[in-house]
Amino acid sequence: MTENLSKPGLMIRIADLMYRALKAAIRRWYITIVLVLLLSALPFLITEWKLRQFQLAIIQLKKDNPQIKDWSASTIRTVDLANPFPRDKDFINLSKIGKLKDMNSLNKIFFEDLELCLRNHNINARVIPDFKIKNLTALKGISLKSLDLSYTNISDLSTLKGMQLKSLDLNDTQVEDISALKGMPLEYLNFGKTHVTDISALKGMPLTSLGLRNTQVSDISALKGMPLEDLDLYNTQVEDISALKGMQLQELNFRDTQVKDITPLKGMPLVKLILANTPVSDINGLKGLPLKSLWLNDTKVSDINALKGMPLKNLYLNNTQVSDISPLKDMPLKELFIVNTEISDISILKGMPLIRLKIPKAAENIEFLRSMKTLEDINSKSATDFWKYYDFITPILLELKKDNPQILDWKDLRIKGNLNSLNLSSISKLNDISSLKGIPLTGLNLRNTQVTDISALKGMPLISLQIPKTAKNIEFLRSIKTLKRINGNGIAFFWKDYEHFKSCLLNLKKNNPQVKNWNYINSLSGIPLTSLNLTGTQVKDISALKGVPLKKLQVGGGFQFEGGSLASSEVWDISSLRGMPLKD
Repeated sequence: MTENLSKPGLMIRIADLMYRALKAAIRRWYITIVLVLLLSALPFLITEWKLRQFQLAIIQLKKDNPQIKDWSASTIRTVDLANPFPRDKDFINLSKIGKLKDMNSLNKIFFEDLELCLRNHNINARVIPDFKIKNLTALKGISLKSLDLSYTNISDLSTLKGMQLKSLDLNDTQVEDISALKGMPLEYLNFGKTHVTDISALKGMPLTSLGLRNTQVSDISALKGMPLEDLDLYNTQVEDISALKGMQLQELNFRDTQVKDITPLKGMPLVKLILANTPVSDINGLKGLPLKSLWLNDTKVSDINALKGMPLKNLYLNNTQVSDISPLKDMPLKELFIVNTEISDISILKGMPLIRLKIPKAAENIEFLRSMKTLEDINSKSATDFWKYYDFITPILLELKKDNPQILDWKDLRIKGNLNSLNLSSISKLNDISSLKGIPLTGLNLRNTQVTDISALKGMPLISLQIPKTAKNIEFLRSIKTLKRINGNGIAFFWKDYEHFKSCLLNLKKNNPQVKNWNYINSLSGIPLTSLNLTGTQVKDISALKGVPLKKLQVGGGFQFEGGSLASSEVWDISSLRGMPLKD
């Protein structure tokens, strides 16, 4: 076959085209340079345009909200949703953005990922008062990835409709309706402490973090199938959590809800779960979860076998019915709270890397805890202070038990206080404190006990003292020069009222010679005298009460003073009550 030489090949045609283009470029070199410069400057021009658009929006926002005089609480910054805690230097204060000539303050912002923070918060420990954003119209159309309106007075979100926000914080605002958010590509949303009740607008959103705490939301079916990793339902009306089944949640908060059935949590990759103060009693649904932090305090849980083998580091069981913690064996626990439980055997804790520990009053044989070198805090005291107090209080308790054989059950004993301070007010049947003699106490609370003889307190360096109404012969307390307060009152005030009441008692005895036994009269029960009960007496004249700051008065026949009348009483003249701060 003869080759067609009149038709050039493909390579020849391409070479010819390149030659022609090069020839034209040489001939029109200035056009080429202009095109290159324009292409090089295009990113800068786009950024400048966005910058100007944003600044104009901020200026308009300030004009639309003249009620706000101080904008120093608001900032803009580049946002990284994976790192919500930027460095301080990433912030630009809105108070610095005013006239167009101030645009230089925005030059360091990269506008692809921009966050506007209009929240009312503390700046340098200074609260910005009356920061109430009302109008967001100026923001319409500007490119934002993140918007923080928390703690503002905003209620209408219609301006946000159509925005491509990925993060929105509405915490503690006046928002009720979130329908304007429908269809947004939100990944983070927080509208805790708002008036929102209906969250159906969230259906289908790619949310990974959602905060609903302190709202009246009860139905969470709209969340079904979401890629949520963090969900906060604290103090909501939620009871049914079946919509969460199969989710890949890692952190979940049900505190102060009515959630009872937690079986939908089976198989979740949860590492943090808060069930505190819920009616939950059965935790078998948690079996096998990779939990590291778990709050079961203030629940009805009694059996924790489901926790066996978990990698828990933080566990809170206080105020539960748990009595056996053997399932915790070999756990890597660093923090464990088991106060107000019936747990007595804590030997299982040996060898654990515990740092903070709260043990119940029922705990026995706790001496081994001394050898746990990682322990820094025991029962809210440093380990050093705890053992000092333990060594201080243990022998005192042994003596108190010996001196008070009438107390057969010391189960309700709750010893409180610091080193050199002792609170025995919970031992209502206590009547003998002679074993305290010689102990250098600076604080002592005997209120609600039946102690009559407090002479053991002589010589103590007491600063604060609470004595029971049964106490007798208290005059020696005047000689304790360190005393600053008795029964919650300053020392001078206490003795002034004591003398006044003592004088009243002397007058009562003098004016009522027919009464031979005054032992039932308790001089301390009325200091300061704010309440007086004359029920069962034959008193008709109450003129002696003039000037006494009574708040409550009960007279003969069981009738009490109510709203200015003494119904069915034998007392006829009540002029002495004038000026008294009576409440009943």
